[in-house]
Amino acid sequence: MMKACETGDVSRLRGLFDAAGVTRGDNATQRAVDPIYHSGPPATSDMIHIAVTHNQPAILRLLLDCYPNADVSQISLLGSECANPDLPTLKVLHSHDPSIVNYAWDEKGLDTLLEDYCRSGDAQLSQFLLENGANPNGAGPPSPTSPLRIAITSDQPPSLISKLIRCGAQVHSIDVMYAMRRRDSEITKLLLRVCRWDDYGTPSDFLENALEDAYQTKDKEIISLMKQCMTNGRARKKWWHIWN
Repeated sequence: MMKACETGDVSRLRGLFDAAGVTRGDNATQRAVDPIYHSGPPATSDMIHIAVTHNQPAILRLLLDCYPNADVSQISLLGSECANPDLPTLKVLHSHDPSIVNYAWDEKGLDTLLEDYCRSGDAQLSQFLLENGANPNGAGPPSPTSPLRIAITSDQPPSLISKLIRCGAQVHSIDVMYAMRRRDSEITKLLLRVCRWDDYGTPSDFLENALEDAYQTKDKEIISLMKQCMTNGRARKKWWHIWN
């Protein structure tokens, strides 16, 4: 059965299931939790893990049809370094459990599928998650692990950055700094147009450094946008100080 799950041999797995008396609606089993008899099928969690890690969506669909109560949001599955489902496999997982788009598996709940795909996965997978309800700001407050920041530092395409922004990703001054220092003019422009630059909470030397980074890009539009951001920020700061 495990070999059939690995190779994607649906007919073979169906035949083995029939011989073992597996029927639609059976209860899923999990290794190290449920007793697995040598004469019966392997643990459901093991078969699902093999199907996902080998990107076998047809096998995965058959497994989830036979075991509808199977849990696909497991640390051992989604949090595994070897688990990198392609889009067809991810779609099967999502159809079984839509909540996986925001599933977080580290001890603080701060590592999600979206963050993983923004770091090293296909941008198409990240966009699928966003289109199906993934939180564009991740599972926690803005931090070095926010999806947007990860996407910027991982050289993801402007299309993904734009998608994150359209879906509500918060753009902070440090995100702009990262983009400028990577000499990515297109992404820097995207960020500068929506970054708030809350200057009453941002040190003036930080802003000066940001302007210096803008000059280093030698992009006239970036320099102009950065100057305008600083001007707007100073205006907000003066207004704020009236009331303090």
